[in-house]
Amino acid sequence: SSLSSISPLERRGVQEGSFEDMLRKGLMVFEKLFRILDTDSCGEIPYQQLKNQLEFRGLNNGPRLTELWTTIIDKDRNNKVDIGEFLVVMYMWGSRKLGSYRALFQQNLKEASAGKICMEALERNYQRYDKDNSGTLER
Repeated sequence: SSLSSISPLERRGVQEGSFEDMLRKGLMVFEKLFRILDTDSCGEIPYQQLKNQLEFRGLNNGPRLTELWTTIIDKDRNNKVDIGEFLVVMYMWGSRKLGSYRALFQQNLKEASAGKICMEALERNYQRYDKDNSGTLER
């Protein structure tokens, strides 16, 4: 997504804050959401439990998420989502259009904006270094 897809208020927040500020704010809302979804506070969420929670929060393509989970995200194959894997899921939420951040954060516009802006900033920054558009970074 581009900056043109966000509201003037969100855009002003992007322009006023540094890249680090955007990341910090966005990562804080994703960490808070992870803690909410981690109902037993063990630091991991069983994948199916996470998927069910995300369906409740607007996931619009469960089979696509499962495909991404099994082929890209779950590197250790333990079928449990830790905070790092959760952040990748949240990135995929926006980049693969799995749902809206507004629905994900249950209409909390401040948190939805922080999450969306954070992930869009990461995407733009990543693209700056992916010189050949391969999806990988070369040395």
